[in-house]
Amino acid sequence: MRLARISSFVVLSTAVLGVSLAGADSTPLANGVLEFSPSIAFTRSSVSPLSGGDAISATHINLRADVARAFNESFQLTAGLLAQHSARMGTARNAAGASFGAQYNFTPQSGMLPFASAAIGVVQYTGDDSDRALLLPMMRVGFRSMLGDSRSVNVSVGYQHESNPESLHESSADVFDIGVGMSLFRAPR
Repeated sequence: MRLARISSFVVLSTAVLGVSLAGADSTPLANGVLEFSPSIAFTRSSVSPLSGGDAISATHINLRADVARAFNESFQLTAGLLAQHSARMGTARNAAGASFGAQYNFTPQSGMLPFASAAIGVVQYTGDDSDRALLLPMMRVGFRSMLGDSRSVNVSVGYQHESNPESLHESSADVFDIGVGMSLFRAPR
């Protein structure tokens, strides 16, 4: 299972890298450019206790739809909606929420645009025990592979800390994940 995940990531990264090497060393980002960026991030882990017994599994899926405004080639402010599915030890929960943050875009290299982002978010879980949770920090690092002047494919790794001291399920959780997405850019008129 772990080998399948690693090989899938290598194939995806190689495909994106191959496309990006054909791209130009430019960025569509300039003051006033708007970006729409849907993405999905996923992680799954299993732990077998040393004493034997059933394995403990955790799955986390995070869907995001962000809108960003560029203030120059490097700095963007982001806001977005997010939906999460979290399953731990046989209990699954869904949540919806919003986030606000900033993104720094590094100098483009061979059609790739590396970035780092940080955000704060809040989610409301559905169900009888509808918990609210604070997501602080939500951090991602990755790269965009430019597809022309107005689109990109994005690959990233992320970390998210979820905090809710009043939760019936858990007071805090840390999630590391791998994400893919795309961006559509629109210059101001």
